[in-house]
Amino acid sequence: MELFSGKYKVFDAGNIITFNGESNVEMIVRPSAIFSFRIIIDFEENDGERSLERTVDEKERIIRIKCVNFGAGAGTAEPLELGMAGGRKMFLHLWVERISSSVFIRRVEYTVFIER
Repeated sequence: MELFSGKYKVFDAGNIITFNGESNVEMIVRPSAIFSFRIIIDFEENDGERSLERTVDEKERIIRIKCVNFGAGAGTAEPLELGMAGGRKMFLHLWVERISSSVFIRRVEYTVFIER
């Protein structure tokens, strides 16, 4: 099966439940046999505003996304650009929500897109 949304092919999609309240999520994306990169999603809860921070380590090929105050349920309104692979742009949409009232176990829904 192949899935598409608009001008983009769904490269990968899924749901992850974090192991515990301290766990992050790490994905290894392999757009080709010779190229891969990692996406690491970290979480922080505090009394501040909700925010999403993205940092890129090009040398190590790591994209780190920090979701701050996403416990009540939040996600991307616009896809996050991940970069280029084989001359095509790649993007990420995600939704994060807390699934336990006593600890910060989270459910992360994600979709990685690539241009057709």
